[in-house]
Amino acid sequence: MPREDNEAGAAILEFAIVLPLLIALIFGTVEFGYLMSQHLEVRHASREGVRLASIDHGTLDQIAVATCDRLELSSVQGEVTLSRTGPDVGDLATVVVSRPTVSITGLFDGALPADIESRVEMRLEAPAGWSGGTRTCP
Repeated sequence: MPREDNEAGAAILEFAIVLPLLIALIFGTVEFGYLMSQHLEVRHASREGVRLASIDHGTLDQIAVATCDRLELSSVQGEVTLSRTGPDVGDLATVVVSRPTVSITGLFDGALPADIESRVEMRLEAPAGWSGGTRTCP
């Protein structure tokens, strides 16, 4: 059944109203997925870093470089901080990995956190030969 002349523009108007909401929903889903991926990457890097620190993998620089190697998602620089409660077996080693949040679309920059950070603690399994400190990923 053909439309009447006074209803011809209604579909275009409805589409113009719904389209921005649909685009925001699609881009929001993509941004949320990418944010979760970044969060998982930082969490994985901090777990790997504290594991290396707990088995005395090497110096602060060696542990930081190995931890930074786990940040694979983008070329954004991160920061690795190592600390410990003492050098003996059973003391706590702590690794904090942080990096700036990266947005794909840029539409939700104000709603996204500025940094993603993960802090993980683990008991030392070997006497620690490394000292605490902070290093920036290359």
